[in-house]
Amino acid sequence: MKYILILGLVLLSTSCKPQNAKNKNMDELDKKIEEIVNYATKNLPDYANMDKLPDLYNIMISSSNCRYQILINDLLNTSFLDDSEGHISSKSKGINSSLLVSGTTPIEIRLLPPTGKKTLDKYASISVKIEHIPHLGNAEGRKIIWTYEMPMLDYPLPRFIHKDVFEVTVPFEIKDLENATDLTTLDTKQLKKEVHEQFAVFEDILRRGDGIALLEITRERERRSSIKWYSTKEEIKKSRLKFVERTQKSTLLPLPEPKLELYGNGKLATLRNAKTLEAYFWMDDGDYYFGRTLYVYKTKDGKWHVW
Repeated sequence: MKYILILGLVLLSTSCKPQNAKNKNMDELDKKIEEIVNYATKNLPDYANMDKLPDLYNIMISSSNCRYQILINDLLNTSFLDDSEGHISSKSKGINSSLLVSGTTPIEIRLLPPTGKKTLDKYASISVKIEHIPHLGNAEGRKIIWTYEMPMLDYPLPRFIHKDVFEVTVPFEIKDLENATDLTTLDTKQLKKEVHEQFAVFEDILRRGDGIALLEITRERERRSSIKWYSTKEEIKKSRLKFVERTQKSTLLPLPEPKLELYGNGKLATLRNAKTLEAYFWMDDGDYYFGRTLYVYKTKDGKWHVW
């Protein structure tokens, strides 16, 4: 039996060459990881030696008789789309990956009917809480700063959306999308063509197992992650190596029919499984199926980048 996980996008090249060539490849990979680590942590505090680390924010979700997506800053933070093993879900996870700056932060809850149904009924429900965690996990001082309880529906709906805001305080400002193109202003046909071209590049890297190329292309993504999660150099190094080792033994599964979706207030594009809305890329490591989610954006000079 295989299990399903959603993970980030990192790869390594496999080699059937003699041992000395393999060692050379590993040396190159080690150098690339070290380069990424140094770049990702440049100008950041030495979190490994801090007594009190910056704050985290966590989301807790309980739902029944529905599927859902939760967006923070119009970035997809968490979802429950595979209800093949039941219509009840309970999740808790960090949301720092979706935070951009201190202050008012928008949240959007999207409810979809269970698989096989066309509408949500009165039994559909969701409860969402945002928790503030001071000093990176210190149990003292944790508190709920925002809550939402869905009211019972009076009549069936094809979907249900709730929008609100909550307040955060973080020691960073992520401004990468300030120079991004508003993709909603572009010709739809041309936009789809360009996004598919970007995804074709990643598909090729996944199939070839070129981890060094993927680490290089996603270096900005790793930089943002390090800023938002207060990562130490050792944590980043272990994380990248772990992903590399896992992907080395993984196989890309057949690609589904794609659906283009926009996030980040129209500045980020991704492809999803048109039928399930789950990740477009899925891999099999022999024990688990896991998704590779990719977002891209286009700067005003016409160049595409990985988010």
